Amino acid sequence: MSLSLVVDLRLGLLIPPVYAIYEKKARTFVRALL
Repeated sequence: MSLSLVVDLRLGLLIPPVYAIYEKKARTFVRALL
């Protein structure tokens, strides 16, 4: 239980920055296509 909680906290901290970077790359990629 505590292990899954720690994993959830780590994922909660890691996912937003990675998602933001991925979103920026996706936007630049779409602009390049258009």
